[in-house]
Amino acid sequence: MLSTYVYLSLERAILEDNSRVCGHPGTSRDPGLYPYLPGLTNTSSMETGPVKETSQEICVLYVTAPPSHSGVLAKSLLEKRLIACANITPVRSLYRWKGDFCDDREDLLIIKTRKSLVAATLAAVKTEHPYEVPEIIALPVIAGHPPYLDWVHEETTMQP
Repeated sequence: MLSTYVYLSLERAILEDNSRVCGHPGTSRDPGLYPYLPGLTNTSSMETGPVKETSQEICVLYVTAPPSHSGVLAKSLLEKRLIACANITPVRSLYRWKGDFCDDREDLLIIKTRKSLVAATLAAVKTEHPYEVPEIIALPVIAGHPPYLDWVHEETTMQP
């Protein structure tokens, strides 16, 4: 519920900014981009197509890892077909660990998978990750480009 509130607040801010900067109305929504938001008539193929796992079953995971380990971790998850994609980008992480202030360079893996594979993906990350307490956060995808979401589903389906 909170994630929906945050998403709607962000969407409202973007629409208001578009209205201010571009002169576009600040209240319109594109059903193709926002198919699951309340109060919107949906014409998206995610709603009208055959019944199958849709964007509500796709998740994005955030995982941080040392740069020396991020590529190995991503490839391992891909080989197991637990994930469809992992974007790897360098980040600077500031945090406290065991009472000490830390300022580290890490890689952020932005991972796409099916909701039904999140538990197995988390287990694999915990097993293969070098950190004692790795950052692993799963977020639901509430909307997206239907062909991309279908691709995520297809790439994470076990092959015979």
